[in-house]
Amino acid sequence: MVSEFTTSLTKHKPKQKPRAFAIPILKDTISGLYYTNMTVGKPPLNVPRHRCTTCFGPFGPTCRNDTCISGVESDLAFTPTVNYLVNDDLMILRDTSPSAYLAPKLPLRASFACVGDGFQAYTKLPYGSNGGLGLGNASTSFVSALVSSYKIPFKVALCLPSKPGNNYSGAVYIGGGPYVLPPNRARISSSLIPYGLLETSIYKSLVKAFGGKAKKRKAVAPSTDCFSYKSFGGKSLLDKEIPVISLVMGGGTKWDIYGPNSLVKVKKTVVCLAFIDAGVGVRFPVEIGGYQVEDNLIEFDLEASKFSFTSSLLLHNTSCSRPL
Repeated sequence: MVSEFTTSLTKHKPKQKPRAFAIPILKDTISGLYYTNMTVGKPPLNVPRHRCTTCFGPFGPTCRNDTCISGVESDLAFTPTVNYLVNDDLMILRDTSPSAYLAPKLPLRASFACVGDGFQAYTKLPYGSNGGLGLGNASTSFVSALVSSYKIPFKVALCLPSKPGNNYSGAVYIGGGPYVLPPNRARISSSLIPYGLLETSIYKSLVKAFGGKAKKRKAVAPSTDCFSYKSFGGKSLLDKEIPVISLVMGGGTKWDIYGPNSLVKVKKTVVCLAFIDAGVGVRFPVEIGGYQVEDNLIEFDLEASKFSFTSSLLLHNTSCSRPL
């Protein structure tokens, strides 16, 4: 039940209008999913909540009439989850403009999908998770609120870390590049499922291609097909013996997926495919998992409906895993 939100307002103004923002993203050790930490209010101030005026759902039954129902459906839950949508102010974590402060406190009026009674359906989310961060172009998404408030480009870029835990972070960039990445500070201008899902015939073709290069080994869940790491060279997941998967886009553009994003090292001598057989007759023949985009920089230009991407940054001696 949502009863009240608090926020903190600041009188301090940045000297220059922010041009882009970065939100640190961490990888959960247990679930393999990605999360961020956000604080609403510091120090707390009571502020009035706002009646729902842009939602299409009715007022929430368990709250006073200043929230509305927001239905959330995820690959991680078997049934849709009912949350409660409210409006409030939030402090952005980091501004990436070179001439601005490192971490100014900038207020943002945004919509939050708060935890509802069905939230326990999200059994695979990182421990302590309280909701999801909307990165699409819906009018109530976090990105839409940020773009509207600060008049920045409607662009979202993801750089998901491959190293789990609290010592490394990737980032979600909102507003466009250039993007600065560790460890050589190279400038590059340009999900909810951990592993990719493939329709059965596509998955079998992948198994055949990898099986032609390496000896099979006993499967390690959730993977169903594993191989001898030594057969691929046994030195690095970037070894040339490992097949490269090419996703062909419209116009013939290819997104190459290399070993670090196609194989998971489960033992010292065993690697498994980072893809799952989704069965036949599925809605989408190919679904890319978070593992496939780790240490890749991908950008969605939501105004131009354009998708830009790099292949593995590890090929260029950099990554998305920034030491904290």
